Amino acid sequence: MTRRLLERSAFISALWVIAVPAVGKAEGADVSSQDRARDSYEKALRLYDQKEYRAALAELELAERLAPSFKLYYNIALVNLALDDSAAALRAFESYLELGRSTIDSERVAQVEQQVKSLRSKVATLQVEVGNSEAVVLVDGAEVGPSPLRNFYLNVGHHDVQVRAADGRRSAPQSLELRAGAAVNLRLELEAATASPPALPEPAKPTPKPHAADLPWAAYGVTAVLTGAFAATGVLALNARADERDAQHRLTNEAELQDARQKVSHLALTTDILLGAALVSAGVATYLTLKRHDGQQMRLGLAISTARASAFVRF
Repeated sequence: MTRRLLERSAFISALWVIAVPAVGKAEGADVSSQDRARDSYEKALRLYDQKEYRAALAELELAERLAPSFKLYYNIALVNLALDDSAAALRAFESYLELGRSTIDSERVAQVEQQVKSLRSKVATLQVEVGNSEAVVLVDGAEVGPSPLRNFYLNVGHHDVQVRAADGRRSAPQSLELRAGAAVNLRLELEAATASPPALPEPAKPTPKPHAADLPWAAYGVTAVLTGAFAATGVLALNARADERDAQHRLTNEAELQDARQKVSHLALTTDILLGAALVSAGVATYLTLKRHDGQQMRLGLAISTARASAFVRF
């Protein structure tokens, strides 16, 4: 086992030396991005020599994002081989061939195709469909591409596959145990959208109750109004009584005399009602005033008693 790993490491190192490291000539990359990409590439070389493979891989992937070049996929594949990640190495090799076949010499093409053939026998292939919805496929919690996902390579062993829509809906996770050479086709369904619960009506605000201190004054106000109305109707009743007496001494018909009497009667009744209401209102106001006064006296007495008790205790 150790001998095989050493042979693999020596083989990869040799390929790295002859790999074309022309970073910085990528189309569409500005000068600063090219410089940063070249720095990342050179740093990756040093890290690889120190067997810091994961750090080297991160630097190579950064260089590819800064200044895209198909040549970087070759070295990315070599680092993944060093990490024993056959699926990632296979994906990188295929990208290398797909993007640069027209410029790669035939010997290198044949060499990479042989490596691709060998790696395909060691991995499993996954395909995922999600009905008519658009979703992102997640493998072991990481996004790997949009649906439908075609011919995605996975290493052998346990994997969890799930899809997620743009609105946050997900499918139930699917657990897989993959073996070398397996081809798995999955059709996943997103969970149904949950309807938003209806908004609850806002509770009615309770009508504020009048403050106890305002009640006597309100009663006094009502009493004043009723007293004024009583006085006014009383004056009108006296005037109507005088008009009735004049009608009795003048030569009037019976209808006019009857109207005068009814007017006096109505005004007298209204005056009596207003007087009674004014008396009741005055009584209520007096009661509320006395009750308020008694409450204040009671609170004052309680305060005095408490103060005396406190003083007695302290003494």
